[in-house]
Amino acid sequence: MKEVNSKDNAIISRLKHWLKSIWLFLTSKEVVKNLLKMAALIAIFFFLAFKGLKLYTHHGQRIAVDNLQGLNVEDAKRLASENGFKVKVIDSLFLLDKKPNEVVSQNPRAGSFVKSNRTIYLTTTKASADLRTLPGLVGNYDYDQYAKKLTRLSIESSIKEKVYDGRQEPNSIVHLIYNGEKITQADLKSGYKVPMGSKVEAVVTYRYSTTTDAPDLVCMQVGAAEFLLESSDLRIGNIFTEGTITDQENAYIIRQYPEYVQGGLIEKGSPIDIFIQQAKPDKCQ
Repeated sequence: MKEVNSKDNAIISRLKHWLKSIWLFLTSKEVVKNLLKMAALIAIFFFLAFKGLKLYTHHGQRIAVDNLQGLNVEDAKRLASENGFKVKVIDSLFLLDKKPNEVVSQNPRAGSFVKSNRTIYLTTTKASADLRTLPGLVGNYDYDQYAKKLTRLSIESSIKEKVYDGRQEPNSIVHLIYNGEKITQADLKSGYKVPMGSKVEAVVTYRYSTTTDAPDLVCMQVGAAEFLLESSDLRIGNIFTEGTITDQENAYIIRQYPEYVQGGLIEKGSPIDIFIQQAKPDKCQ
């Protein structure tokens, strides 16, 4: 038993000596200095890794795009720059209801989330309108067809006047008018230009007259007058009586309104008021 205890004590003694040697080694100046260096390097590594991750995350950050529409292009550029965006104008057009250099569209759209340093593409307005060449009339005499072509060129149109022409198809263009100036076919052939958004007027034909000769109804009986008016696309308006009327159809017309004027014209569909009496007037003998 004593021999066993002696061996255990020897082992414990050697272990203590070994541990003491290790402790002395670890607490030596050189080892402590090296451990401190290692700790510093590890701390620097983690610091740089953290900063790099933060920078990477910020670089990929998405920012909402401001609404630049309606702003002057210079104001739009300034606002975009404040949020880290670039701006490029890719197109400009003329709009009558907009001020020059106003932003009318943008890409990306307002409210979109994009990375900083992104380029925003703008469409702005021009100070003056582009000129458009009017189409020729050859093959385009029909006003409705011609008006569609003008619409595609961003030019407005309207009919200023209709003139009777029994030879041409109805609604055929006789000539055009711009700013009170007559535009002839020769003008169109040489390339007549007007600003986009302007208005061109047209004089067109109609085949059937809208007027007719004014009738003389005085001394006629009402039934005969009705027949005459219907054949001329006219009608009887108000009927005023003088005295007792027992048979209106055979009563005589003594006055009319509008009054008859030799060679005068009246619009078709117009009413004519008549004044009647039963007996035939003396002046109608």
